[in-house]
Formats: sequence, C-alpha cells, structure tokens
Amino acid sequence: MSADFTPYVNMQLFDRDPAELYLSTIELLQLNIPGLSVKPGTIEDALVQAFSYLTAIAVNHINTLPNMVMEGLANLIGVTRREAQFATVTATLTALDYSGGTIDEGTTFECTYTSGGTTYSDYYEITTPAIIGIVEPDLLADPPTPLPTTEVTLVATEIGYRQPIGVGKVLTIQNSQFVSDSAVALETFEQGTEEESDAEFVARFATYL
Repeated sequence: MSADFTPYVNMQLFDRDPAELYLSTIELLQLNIPGLSVKPGTIEDALVQAFSYLTAIAVNHINTLPNMVMEGLANLIGVTRREAQFATVTATLTALDYSGGTIDEGTTFECTYTSGGTTYSDYYEITTPAIIGIVEPDLLADPPTPLPTTEVTLVATEIGYRQPIGVGKVLTIQNSQFVSDSAVALETFEQGTEEESDAEFVARFATYL
C-alpha cells in the first residue's frame, strides 16, 4: 500500500478556475504586449479561453494525484522507500575434529552482551548449509595441524538494529551438532535497519523536492 501523500499533494486551495486563468492570461499578455486588445469572438479570445480551460483541468488534476502515482514519481527521481534489513556478520566456523562436516541451514548461534549489568542475547542463523572440509593432519607437526575451518555469513533472526559485533566475538551454537560448537566473528558486520514509515518516506520525498 502506498504512503499517504495528501499533506503535500492534495492542494485544492491552489486549484484554479478557468475564468480566473482567462483574466490572468489577458492581464499577462497586455503587460508583455502593450496595446493588445483581446476582443470577444476573435481567434485570440478563443485561444486564450481554450488555454485557460485546459490549464485549469491540468492544475486541478495535478493537485489531486493518487498516492500510487506520487510514490512512482518519487521512485523515478531516486527517492525509494528504505526497506527493513537483517543484520549480518561474517564468521569463521572451526570443526571439532579433522573430519569436518556440514552444518545445516537454519542452525542458530547466540551472541550475548551485557548492558547495565544485564545480559542480553541476539540470535543469528546460517541461511545456507556450511561445509567444513576434511583435513589430513600431520601427526609429526609441531604445533599440530590446525583444525579445518570455513567462513560463513550469519543473518540475524529478527529485523532491525542489533548490538554491533566486534572482531573475535564468539557466537555459541544453539542446535546440538557434533561438527562445530561456535563461530568467531570477523570484521564484516552490517547493521540491520527498521522499515521506513510512511510519514518518514513522505517527509524525505518532500525535503528532496
């Protein structure tokens, strides 16, 4: 459903009557062409009357454009409604052993933070299966061969602002699996946003104009 543009579009106070436009046009013509006399019944008079009538129709229609047309106009000039977005973060998953495995789509991770002495949680999930490859360890290596890892993008389960996640933050896996038990955040955290309200969108469009 389109936003309500009535405060900026529905301008009946500025509608014009054909007779008013006719007189204004005659006055303007006489200012620009001294000595001009538009007499009733002449071609000049007919042209001015036609111009006044058609202009009045155009003005009155423009002043009551439907909301959908106005929103389309806003999109055409580059003012689009800001849609809601989920926060995302890239993270590294480390397998529990060298055999790797697959972490299923929808697997949830908890990110906890403390504010004012209270602990809160944001939840993120994997939207596509994450595959951790097999690594053949070198039994003689010192230090030992690193466990296999993979990089994934975690998406917040709720729309809007989430507590920012810093590099190295550990997110704990919630679903019971034997492939990995946590994810370590990288630096690519993107904040989520709430959907723009009708009032905010209309006000931004009016400011742009």
